Amino acid sequence: MKDKISDIFLVLSNPRHKIIFLLLLRSGAMISSKVLAEELSVTPRTIKSDIKSMRYDLGQFGIQIASKSSQGYRLVLRDQVQNRRMKEYFQIYQPNTVNDEQKIRVHYIIRRLLSSGEPVKAEQFQRELFLNESNSMHKEFSEVKEFFRMYHIEILARPHYGISIQGELFYKICCMVRMYRYFYKNSPTDLWSPEFNELFYCDETEKGNLRKVLHKTLANSNVVFSDIYSERFLMYLIFFRNYVLKEKQADIEFPELCFDYQITNEFTMVEELIQKLRNLYSGFDFDEGVVKYLTLIAVMSTDLYRFRDCTEERYGGLIKIAEDLRNFVLTELSSYFCVNLFDDYTCFKDLLKIMIPISLKQVLKLSDDVDLGFHDLGAMKRKPVLNHGVKRLREAFQEKYGYQFSKREQYLIFTTILGLFNRLVLPHQKLKLALIAIDGRLSTQQLKFNLQHYFSDFIEKIETKMLYELESMDSLDYDYYLCMEYGRNMNIEYSPIYYASEDLAEKEYMDSLSHVFLSSYRHQDILPPIRYFKIDEKFRFEPFPVEEFENSEYEDIIMGRNHDIRLFLNLNSTREQFGIFYFEDEADVCLYGEKYFLVVDMQINDNSQKLKMMIHVLDRIFETPALLRAQCEKQEILYRAFLAGDNISN
Repeated sequence: MKDKISDIFLVLSNPRHKIIFLLLLRSGAMISSKVLAEELSVTPRTIKSDIKSMRYDLGQFGIQIASKSSQGYRLVLRDQVQNRRMKEYFQIYQPNTVNDEQKIRVHYIIRRLLSSGEPVKAEQFQRELFLNESNSMHKEFSEVKEFFRMYHIEILARPHYGISIQGELFYKICCMVRMYRYFYKNSPTDLWSPEFNELFYCDETEKGNLRKVLHKTLANSNVVFSDIYSERFLMYLIFFRNYVLKEKQADIEFPELCFDYQITNEFTMVEELIQKLRNLYSGFDFDEGVVKYLTLIAVMSTDLYRFRDCTEERYGGLIKIAEDLRNFVLTELSSYFCVNLFDDYTCFKDLLKIMIPISLKQVLKLSDDVDLGFHDLGAMKRKPVLNHGVKRLREAFQEKYGYQFSKREQYLIFTTILGLFNRLVLPHQKLKLALIAIDGRLSTQQLKFNLQHYFSDFIEKIETKMLYELESMDSLDYDYYLCMEYGRNMNIEYSPIYYASEDLAEKEYMDSLSHVFLSSYRHQDILPPIRYFKIDEKFRFEPFPVEEFENSEYEDIIMGRNHDIRLFLNLNSTREQFGIFYFEDEADVCLYGEKYFLVVDMQINDNSQKLKMMIHVLDRIFETPALLRAQCEKQEILYRAFLAGDNISN
């Protein structure tokens, strides 16, 4: 029986099997084949076939895959020791990267070149990576070159001599720590390159003690790091300590700065930390250059939560640069959304906090960050219009400033702008509600209480009526009807009607009932009219001809979990239309796999409430693509049909 954990990925040669293994390992609970299929964009049948193959492969390590009808699969490990070791080892991998063997080779080459004291020949790389001589590794070296370019490091390749790198030590050190990558207490220390491992070697007990000193110093200072950044800072300390212990001189040339780093709280924290470490351990006799380097890293790592800390007294000329960067971000996004985003003071402040560390990196001409894949990038994908805007911003920012946002930084900007939209208050009218009391008035008391408790601002009146009372009324003056769940089985013709589940807990009413009040926001009066168009069958084999539309200034946005919805959006159009293009046969798809095309023309003209309404509709369509098909078949022209929950009938 095999016991070496690192061999599991060698045995699981199919990239999809690796991802399934990680998903099961991290869950610890049952995962259905449907959920796994959605994660990997395959069918449940494919997942079942994969599991069958994986059972044999994992059995060599004493790992079983248990299954239960209607519930799914889960891993069964030998014991708690194996469970702990597995999770400690595989926490370094992310499901979206384990299938890229080329990326693993790229990282190995980068580490090897950074830590090698002499040129490395191509055939050495081939042997070390277990590749045959016919594999030129052209793609790998192209990626290596692109990565080094961000750190102003040049690859030198000379025939019969080998491959080496050339660049300033300042950038090389950042690059080395970036490639260490794994900032975890229990992560493996072997990165498959002995020379690179040696750069960051530290006895685990001593490393734990160093970490405690760092954390205590941070806690007692005016500087705050995230936990991930504190781990990165620890690796810088260990790297420079190893430099000193080897009696090397870190002769660092710094780019010209626009502020006095010694006036910062970060400098005070670094000096205090180094003094404590000198008193306790050898190897921390850092010179002025190392102290300056660590201070700059600290400024790039600082977590600026309080706006009052963002002052010229603390950061000098960085504040002016950060303000310019912040204003560029708001200008670009305002142009994209066709609304003025400068008016939201919270967003205005929060973006400056994000831009201060970025401003220093921009001064240093250094696009450097920690991307561990822990950010909820799925949340960004669930907001396709906003996510597209941030992607456009990233491209514009890089073109103007030569700085490339990391995924983490994109996520911070995304959540800041999302907060701005969430704070927008939409005008609404109050609704008149009728509670249909099929089983007597007492049966509706809980529903009535929660409506009045959570949604009183949306209600003009709420009355409890029997069905026969409604039938005997000369005229009905209600916007909405509500009934308990068992009313679905009766012939109730009043519309729109909401069916309340009998087993809802009190805290669940808020989310469940919120859909009832979407119609009070007057989407129908403010948003463009909805129109439906059937796509000609010939477009199953051709691209969709969006260029034939009168207005060609569209943002092309991919939506849907399987990229089956394509949105063409113009927020500065001279006309108002929400066009939905669909195939008559639900199974038909276009040339690139699209099933639906949304062509949306709107004149936003700084109407942020109108923009929020449309974004909400598009997000809802993305979340429930099956709803789109249902509305196509009914030719539904009411926006509330796209926004309503499952318990609402029209």
